[in-house]
Amino acid sequence: MNESIREQLSAMADGEIQSESTRFLLKRLDRDPEFRGLWERYHLIRDCLRRQDHVLAP
Repeated sequence: MNESIREQLSAMADGEIQSESTRFLLKRLDRDPEFRGLWERYHLIRDCLRRQDHVLAP
């Protein structure tokens, strides 16, 4: 998996990607277990960071 695809997946997780790229990535998520695992890790990291923000907020 190349760095460009990883960046696109990260951008999709952050809601920062165009719809045509989203369609391509969703198809890849459907057929590529390694890609799906990366997607799950990105979401886990995001969720942990969001929880940390709540803990650190005054």
